[in-house]
Amino acid sequence: MELNSKDKAILAELDRNSRQSFSQIGKKIRLPKHVVAYRIKSMVDSGIITSFYSVVDITKLGYNYSRLLLKFRNISDEKENEIVEYFKSKKQVGFLASLDGHWDMVAVIHNKDVFDLQNFYDDFIYKFDKHVVDKTISIATEVYHFRNKFLFENKDISFSVVGSGERAEIDSTDIEILNLLTEDARMPVVDIAKKVNLSARMVCIRIRQLVSKGILKEFRVGINYEKLGYNYFKVFIKLDNLTKDSEQKLISFLKVNPNVIYITKALWEWTLEFEVVLHSHSDLYTLINTLRKNFVNISEYQIILNSKVYNIRYALH
Repeated sequence: MELNSKDKAILAELDRNSRQSFSQIGKKIRLPKHVVAYRIKSMVDSGIITSFYSVVDITKLGYNYSRLLLKFRNISDEKENEIVEYFKSKKQVGFLASLDGHWDMVAVIHNKDVFDLQNFYDDFIYKFDKHVVDKTISIATEVYHFRNKFLFENKDISFSVVGSGERAEIDSTDIEILNLLTEDARMPVVDIAKKVNLSARMVCIRIRQLVSKGILKEFRVGINYEKLGYNYFKVFIKLDNLTKDSEQKLISFLKVNPNVIYITKALWEWTLEFEVVLHSHSDLYTLINTLRKNFVNISEYQIILNSKVYNIRYALH
């Protein structure tokens, strides 16, 4: 599908802050609010917009981002759908995607400690291990979130980082508010207030406090890149002779690339990961070649295609 200039302008505003009202967006791009509302609904109905979600730094609340990567053993579509529904039913799963490459699926698990992770892992393995030929777990320690600059031809290089590790204290009502906003970042304050039994004014105050504490990072829009003619790749990189300086130079290089939407540091065999949205595999290999010319200490890399993203959710349990 092709986006016209008005749809792109609306999507860009939602990418910056998806809680903006139709009127706020309309004033910025000079469109009546009813036109903004109609065009957003059209993009939702056509599947270009998949969700409105909030980015929450769950590490500030004592959680880890653990990733379970799976390779299946010639399973049927029905069994794969069963596994998808299993993960989607679990509150601990914050991200789920089918992959094309060495791995077939990734589930990002929000766990409080190694025992919490073990219980989740055991439950899955006891049910589905006979269908899994390979599996591994890694823990993401820092995740850089970038705007979809390539869609809007802007130079907004702002980003947020999840994974500070600095603890913050909140109560059960704050958790309820966070969970509602992770399900729907555009949920009106009056609706949130009814669900948590507070006044709209108090909900606004609590949301501002969650932002000021660095827990509630951003309000984003989920986009189906495939419908816009793009492929969503994940690249794992291994660096030889690693130093803090060489790692930071690579991160800085990736930060300014308009097509890079995530950079991840993690505890496992790969030094660094990034996710990039490009038109073709040819574009990806051009980027990889540029990286290898500029960073000769890249000893190995692995490419995975995100074939389908099922959900993005930062719910707490």
